[in-house]
Amino acid sequence: MTTRMLYATDMETLEGFPSLPTLVRAEQSSAAPHATDMETLEGFPSLPTLVRAEQSSAAPHATCRRLALGLCSLALAACGTAPPAAPAATPAAPPAVVVATPAPALVAPAEPVFAAPATARAALVASLVTIAPAKIIGDLDALSRRLELPMMLGRELLTAIGGMGLLGDSVRFNAFWDRLDPAAPVAVVWVLPPQSTSKGFCTALTFRNAAAARRSFEEMGAPGAARNGVSERRTPDGDVLWGGVKGRTLFVSSSAEALLLAGGLAEAAQVAPSTGQIVATVLPPALIAASGKTRDALVAEAASLLAHEAQSGQGLATPAFQRMVVALLEAAAKLALDSSAVRLVLEVGPNDGVMVQSELVPAAGTDFAARTARRSPYAFDAKLPVRDDSTAVVAIGNPTDWLSMAGKVFEATGPAGQELWRDSNKMFAATGEWSCVFDPAGAGFATLCSSTLKPGTSAKAGLDAAVALVKAQQAWEAEIYGQKLSPLKIKRTGGVVEIEKKIENRDPIARNLAKALAGGDTVRTALTVKDGRLLQATGREARKTLASYGTSGSGKGAPLVAAALARSQGAEGMASVDVVSMVLRVLGKGKDLPGSQMAAMAAALPGMAEMKAPFLFTLRGGRSLTGDFRIPLGSLESVAKVVRSMFGPAGAGPSK
Repeated sequence: MTTRMLYATDMETLEGFPSLPTLVRAEQSSAAPHATDMETLEGFPSLPTLVRAEQSSAAPHATCRRLALGLCSLALAACGTAPPAAPAATPAAPPAVVVATPAPALVAPAEPVFAAPATARAALVASLVTIAPAKIIGDLDALSRRLELPMMLGRELLTAIGGMGLLGDSVRFNAFWDRLDPAAPVAVVWVLPPQSTSKGFCTALTFRNAAAARRSFEEMGAPGAARNGVSERRTPDGDVLWGGVKGRTLFVSSSAEALLLAGGLAEAAQVAPSTGQIVATVLPPALIAASGKTRDALVAEAASLLAHEAQSGQGLATPAFQRMVVALLEAAAKLALDSSAVRLVLEVGPNDGVMVQSELVPAAGTDFAARTARRSPYAFDAKLPVRDDSTAVVAIGNPTDWLSMAGKVFEATGPAGQELWRDSNKMFAATGEWSCVFDPAGAGFATLCSSTLKPGTSAKAGLDAAVALVKAQQAWEAEIYGQKLSPLKIKRTGGVVEIEKKIENRDPIARNLAKALAGGDTVRTALTVKDGRLLQATGREARKTLASYGTSGSGKGAPLVAAALARSQGAEGMASVDVVSMVLRVLGKGKDLPGSQMAAMAAALPGMAEMKAPFLFTLRGGRSLTGDFRIPLGSLESVAKVVRSMFGPAGAGPSK
């Protein structure tokens, strides 16, 4: 092999001879495939070319001449008259040794050096973390198969994203998608350090290998400046991105400063969430610090802005209504700013359907933390009639701890609002937990609510408190609408109080909506006390609804409602509502309501009349205030039946 290599080197430059070095190199490359691979890698030196250049720098013709002269001298010494004397033994020539020229070491692109997460964490204001995107697509496809849908939701979503032109055409997007590590989470962090230019986001995306990460960033735009292991790309739309590759992970930001500050935070955040597929987190204390203002100053600023927006907003005609909206949003802002973290969680999959969760974690020592820690779970009254899964069910614990916050919203409207707050306090001081059911009736809807009277509260006191609250509500509505309303009609018969209220909203949409719910021009309410509980019924036949209490409350025909009650046990509040069916019914009964024609078309779809798909809402206190919105798997299966019927035979089988 050594002689062959030397001969190949000598003969390589001789004209008229076959290019033996080419053959030798081909043989060598078959034995060392990595050499061939390295020769074609973009951005790396061509090692075989460097080696061949070094070899060709020797004088191959001189070597040939030396070899020829040696052979000729040996032949002449052998031609003589006398026999040659035995030659003295000479040591054998050492074998030729080929000394390989050291190949230059590969120089990998410099990796960025990020600020330590502990140093940068004070500037962190928000983050977004997802499980591996491929896993989300897989979960959606698994849900499609579970529901036997005629389409694969995950693939449809991926196709839709690819068609948005985020990374160019769909071909380039698909190539980008294929390079991503199918098991690695994705993280985005936002930093906002006070009095610093290092502001912005940083995204961490892990690929199958480092080359894939670099190529993906190169395809994002034309190259620009580079420094400290990060470089610039200018997109076709004119945006500027900065990126750097560390290991197999690509870090992208809108500025080099934000990238170098937040890269370590993004890297540390690449951990799959313990709950949900996507988790967004906002840190209010960091936002307050970044603003350079106090919490109270920010609330006052927000209230001023909201007041300006309310005054210029359509539909907020009366000053009382404007003040109420501002007070409501101001209260929400205070809750958010009194939180150490605000989270939003999303999950869609084959095991638990759809879940959207919001969580407010109160800051230690705040009034918000004290209220949230005082638990008041609901207790659903099993004597309320639950007909089937289309029956809406609502239950709350005693809301006394939150009345002061709600009171400020009511008081903002004026004297009537202040009176409403006082009567609400009296009502909830006399009663405990509340439960309600809401069912379609022959005309409109029928509602029946129940609450235990607290010890020491007589039936008369309970009824009087309820009647006073209805009166206060009537006066408050007149205040926020800016109009004089007709007086209530109140009639007492034995232990039952009946109240009639005329619908007089000036806004046509609100008026038609109220009429659709009430089943006419008048809202009828009936009140009584039975078995130590205050009962309140509303609807066109309120007294008849009141009499249904305790007659059909087993709920055996409502498995989805029963599952919702079981799942939300221990929560401060819950609601199981067949939103789709209710909206279609209201729009179908309402006159001149927006969307009524579309609702009529949807109601005519095969299977829509039988569809029962309640959504579940829960509110839970404790260490944090958590609100859940869920579409259970059973509800999705009910919706899927209607979807399959829309596609006919093509939608009958499971997705593949």
